[in-house]
Amino acid sequence: PSEVKRGAVVAEFNALMNSDLGQKLTNCLFDEGDLTWFRDAGVDPVNGIDRVAMIDDNAVVSGDFSRVPWDTFGNVAKDYGPRAKLYESGDGRSFAVWNGQMLITGRDEASIKATLDRLENGGPQQGAPVLDDSMAYGEVYGLVNSGFIASMLEKQDPRLAQLMRQAADSMQLHMDVSHDVGMVADVKPTDPATADELRRALGAAVSLARMRAVAEGNQDEASILDLARVHGAEEGGGFRLEAGVPYEIMAKGLDECVAERARAKLRKADAGVAE
Repeated sequence: PSEVKRGAVVAEFNALMNSDLGQKLTNCLFDEGDLTWFRDAGVDPVNGIDRVAMIDDNAVVSGDFSRVPWDTFGNVAKDYGPRAKLYESGDGRSFAVWNGQMLITGRDEASIKATLDRLENGGPQQGAPVLDDSMAYGEVYGLVNSGFIASMLEKQDPRLAQLMRQAADSMQLHMDVSHDVGMVADVKPTDPATADELRRALGAAVSLARMRAVAEGNQDEASILDLARVHGAEEGGGFRLEAGVPYEIMAKGLDECVAERARAKLRKADAGVAE
C-alpha cells in the first residue's frame, strides 16, 4: 500500500530457513506437530514458502499453495475476482489464496480484499507504495513508522519515545542473517534539529546499556552492544543505526529457544496428567 499505520516488513523466509542458522531457527519457530500439519497440507515449510510480509495487521505469504486442500479443513470458500478465493474458517476468521501463490490473512475481510485488489490490478492509485525495489535487500527489510517504535519505547524511556515521535517519520530496516546477524536502520527525519537530538540520545542509550552489561558481567549483551553504532547519514539530515549479533551468540539464543519450547511442552503434559 501507499500508506501504513505501523509498518511493512518483508522476510525472505526461504533464505532464512536455508541459512547457517536455518535449522536452529526452524526448531525454534516450529514444533514437530506444526511441521507435520504443513506437510500434510502439501506445503514444505522449509522449502515451500518464499517470503512472508507483515503489512500492519495483515500477513502475506508467498509460496506454492496449489496443492493445499483448503476446502477439506472446514473452510467456506467463495470466489473473488478471476484468481482468488476468500475463505472463512470455522471460528469466523477470514483468509484468502490468490492464484495458488499467495496466502493472505488479516484483521477483517475488507483489508484482505484490499490486498487482493492490489495483487490483481494495483488497486486504487493513491501514491507510490511504501516499499520499492531499491529497498529489497537483506533477508529482512521494510519500513516501520516512528509512532509504532515509540510505543515500544514508552515504558522503558518516555523521553526517547517522545523524541522519536517528534523527530522521525519512519525507520527503514535491513537485516542480513546469512551467518552473523547484522542490522541497518535508516531514520527518516521530520525535523533535522530534533533528529540530531534523537541521534545523540540513542547513542548515549547504547553506551549506557553497554557499560551496564559489562558491570553486571553480561558478556553476550556487552558484545552485541559493542557492535552498535549510531551516526549521521550522508545526506537528508537523518541518521543510521547499525547493530550486529555474532553467529555464536545468535546460535546460543536459538538453542535456548528450542530448550524452552521443550520445557513448555513438558509442563503442558505434566499439567494434563495432574488434571
